[in-house]
Amino acid sequence: MDSHNTPASTKDWIFLGIGVLLIAFLVYAAFSFARLLFGFLGNVDPTVGAALIAGMFTVLVGIGSTLVTQYIIKVRQAEEAHREAKISLYKQCLELAAAHLAEDNPNVQGKKLSDKGVANEYFHFKTELLLRGSPKVIQALENFEDVTSEGGDSIRAVDDIYREIRRDIGLTNKGLRPKELAGIYVKNSDRKEWFR
Repeated sequence: MDSHNTPASTKDWIFLGIGVLLIAFLVYAAFSFARLLFGFLGNVDPTVGAALIAGMFTVLVGIGSTLVTQYIIKVRQAEEAHREAKISLYKQCLELAAAHLAEDNPNVQGKKLSDKGVANEYFHFKTELLLRGSPKVIQALENFEDVTSEGGDSIRAVDDIYREIRRDIGLTNKGLRPKELAGIYVKNSDRKEWFR
């Protein structure tokens, strides 16, 4: 059964209750601290109170900006590491496609795969894709499988996969014609036929 459709368990209700109590305690503590602070500042000379408030504000802004900066740096580092893993994964996909296309081309040297080899590599790619691929790349791959099984425009479906891969790693597709990315591996005369 899908965990998103299951009713809340007793454990969930306990965590919810603890969360509500914790929030209530934090709100009470904040109001108590504010009451004490304003009571203290009410008994202090106004110039000293203003200096204290300015000093506290400066410290809080410094701490806040440091925390935000550290958070942004960590997010960027995680995104960059994830992007590198995606590039490696997508490179495998492109190499797989190139090896499959090179099988019929006697002028291309390098890695050539049998149908069984392509199937094994493709299965491995799909497994990795589940961990690192964007939803749009996964959907484009599913669409490709549907289109090829139904005898549709497989070149367009491959082009869609390539576009989503590029978009996922932060590249733009602006200025590219339909099927242009898929046409990279195709002979120039065939490509000209597509774009007439």
